Amino acid sequence: MYFPKTYMEDSDLTIIRPLIYVSEAEVKRIRNKYQLPVVKNPCPMDGNTKREYVKKLIQQLNIDNPGVKTKIFHAIQNGNIQGWLSVPIMQLSLMLLFKMEYNERKKHIMKQ
Repeated sequence: MYFPKTYMEDSDLTIIRPLIYVSEAEVKRIRNKYQLPVVKNPCPMDGNTKREYVKKLIQQLNIDNPGVKTKIFHAIQNGNIQGWLSVPIMQLSLMLLFKMEYNERKKHIMKQ
């Protein structure tokens, strides 16, 4: 399972995923808006992982039971699961994602 902050003992490395709470659709929207390049994942298992399986499973569950994806997400956040951070980290993630947009809007307002 991937947590927002994970310590990997084998390599003595801490991984922080600041955008873990941002939806794939939001990331794609920003990518398209700013015409950011996409780098293909070189992993031979790309698209054929448990992560991809769960992603498709949750998509199907959400089709069959509208709103279940949000309920699962809130259950994880509110379930006091060790390793999962609180809502302020989600807000930080969104702030990082939209920083470019904020700066762009600020420049536009200053020109007026």
